[in-house]
Parts: sequence; C-alpha cells; structure tokens
Amino acid sequence: MTRGVFEHQLEKLQELLLIMSSQVEGNLVATAVALQHADHTRSQELIEADAHMNAAYIHIEQTCLGLIATQQPKARDLRLITAVMTIGGELERINDYAKGVAKINLHLGHEPRLTAVADLCAMAEKARLMLTQGMNAFLARDAAQAYAVHAADAEIDALYTQIQQDLLAAILTNVQHTTQANKLMWAAHNLERAGDRIGNICERIVFLVTGELIELPTAVRPP
Repeated sequence: MTRGVFEHQLEKLQELLLIMSSQVEGNLVATAVALQHADHTRSQELIEADAHMNAAYIHIEQTCLGLIATQQPKARDLRLITAVMTIGGELERINDYAKGVAKINLHLGHEPRLTAVADLCAMAEKARLMLTQGMNAFLARDAAQAYAVHAADAEIDALYTQIQQDLLAAILTNVQHTTQANKLMWAAHNLERAGDRIGNICERIVFLVTGELIELPTAVRPP
C-alpha cells in the first residue's frame, strides 16, 4: 500500500471518530432535556440508539487493529491510530452514561421534576461543550487547548456538588422527594463521570501531540 492510500485511510478513520463524537455530543444534551421534561419517548429513543453507538465503536476498533496489523505504522502514525481507538472507547462509555440518564427518566415516571434538574441540563451542556472543544483540539493537534478543556471539568464538578446540596435540601424539606432526589443524584453522577471521560480524551490528545502519556491534574494550565 502506498503512503498516499494509507494517509487516506487514516483520514477516513478520523472521520468515523468525528461522526461518533458529534452523535455523543447531541445525546448528552438530549438525555438531560428529556429528563427535565419527562419525555419518555425521547429517552426510549436514546436507549435504543446506544446499540448503534456500540457498533460504531466496534467498527473503529476493528479498523484501527486492521491498520496496525497490515501497515506496521511508524511511531507518529501508531500514536494516531491508538489515540483514535482509545478516544472511541471513551465516547462509547460517555454515551453509556447518557443512556443511564435516559433510563432514570423512565424510572421517574411523569411526576413533576425537582428544580435541581435545571442544573443537570447545565452540566450536560458544559460536557457537550467540553467534548466539542476537545475534538477541535484533536483535529488541530493542539495540546494547549486539550489542557484548557481538561481544566474546564472543574466547572462540571462544581455543578455536581451544587446539585447534591440542592437535592439534599429538597429531601430535608419534604421527605416525599427522597426517591426522585436519589435518582437525580445518580443522573448527576453519570454526567460528572462523562466529564471525567472527556478529561481522559484530553490526556490522549496530549499524548498524540507530544508523545507523553501523563495524567493531567484538575484545573491545570499548559506549561
């Protein structure tokens, strides 16, 4: 295989990753909005669509392994291929968290949602923005931007803490809120973990650019 053909395959591989990322970005927000409005139809759609996301990741993984096995890529290309495979795995898990929120929505039925659900939507939007900016850093091979996106996870963590406090206050005000508050805490936990996974993506981008596989601390700034 010529270098030109190989590079074309690498471009197609990255396109698959970007399509998957775009779908996950949309699902993060959609699942929170569905929860806020008790939209069971949308949540059921998101749950069923997860199979498509799993298949998308498997296709990416198989493509990556095929390129490694047949092309014996050099260090730079190998970093790209393994980065795509790792990021694809993180995207698949992020979508699992979105699916988890959708399942929680179904379990809650149609009872009016506690006001803390608005902050859940804000968490989802921040996670979506992080993921968008993270994938932009991937495309630009911009380690500094990956650092900055990773640091933004602190905002999601702060919202998570606020939601926990608000839901605890709701329980103390009215014990009948206990069941919903507990389930909303799990939904918030899913979104907090999604933010952590996006942080993992940022670490992989730094590795892609620099060749250094490091764990980025919270609120870090690039050197």
